Amino acid sequence: MEKQNAEKVHLREIKAQKKREKIARNEKFLKAIGFQGATVTQTIKGGQVVKISGQTDSTCKTSNTQSDMKETSIGEEQLSTKQHKQLKKKATSFDDGWVERRKKSSIIILLFFLYPTICQYVFSLFNCTLIDKTSRLYEDPEVICYDGLHDLIALWAGLPSLALWVFGIPFYALIQLRSNKDNLHSVVIKEQLGFLYNGFRDSTYYWEIYIMYRKVVVVGVQVFLVTFGLKVQAYAVLLLLMIFLQINLKFRPYSFHALTQLETASLTVCLITTYCGLFYLTASDRSNQSFFNIKKDFYLTDTSIYVLFFAILIANITFMVLWAYLFLIEVRKTLLTKQTRLYQSKV
Repeated sequence: MEKQNAEKVHLREIKAQKKREKIARNEKFLKAIGFQGATVTQTIKGGQVVKISGQTDSTCKTSNTQSDMKETSIGEEQLSTKQHKQLKKKATSFDDGWVERRKKSSIIILLFFLYPTICQYVFSLFNCTLIDKTSRLYEDPEVICYDGLHDLIALWAGLPSLALWVFGIPFYALIQLRSNKDNLHSVVIKEQLGFLYNGFRDSTYYWEIYIMYRKVVVVGVQVFLVTFGLKVQAYAVLLLLMIFLQINLKFRPYSFHALTQLETASLTVCLITTYCGLFYLTASDRSNQSFFNIKKDFYLTDTSIYVLFFAILIANITFMVLWAYLFLIEVRKTLLTKQTRLYQSKV
């Protein structure tokens, strides 16, 4: 009796060993053709893969130029959900529109990478500064702004470039987003335009374009209002920051509340910094009695100078502390949801 039981156990061990060896061969075969445990049909001609497609059953087939077919089966119970997703992604990645989609996304990404440099060169044509009460080009002070050759270049080269590149690139991206606004969650659209709307709510998918135009407006104030002086520029920026802050509070565009908080805090800090800086710009020099009017002008005492300085400093430090705090909270949430064991072991 004991001998029979021992033989049965031995037979079960042999069957289990054969099953493990079969599974190992299947996994080795799937790795050789580039798939981590999945159902796939792969056609090979002349040593090159010409077609990859998925199957609904659990058989993997390969064929060469002599039409030799090899079949390898793998049990569905051996495939995890993650492996099935990997198969589906790889099996459908080489469809007919793959090249066209990659081409479009590459063009958009390239334009957005070059956008800051393009804006810098375009705005440099209009970036003038006052030297001896004469508006001269900042890059080349020998050139008088909007006179002679510079007027011709600014009119026929600067303005078209401003319309085509500075305003045209974000507008092109906005058109692409708007034409696909109903399919923003599809894999195809995410591959092409996902970097433009990831992190925003569905109703504010266009917010990245708004941010780009917002930067352009601020730079435009710096460039085109330079002849009016720093005070006018500071007042204009202060007004714009107040408008931007109200828009951000109204729309709350980010899908994560922490990002909305940081955006609001950053605009508030910029507003405080600009407002305090206005006192430095508008204060008069009391030591120059010939230009100081006690009824209209004001000056900053040493105490008020330090108060304004510390107000700016505290506002910026508070923002950095808030950023670090929210960042640690997000890290903790990520560890709790995705790395539970790791987080518990650290705690």
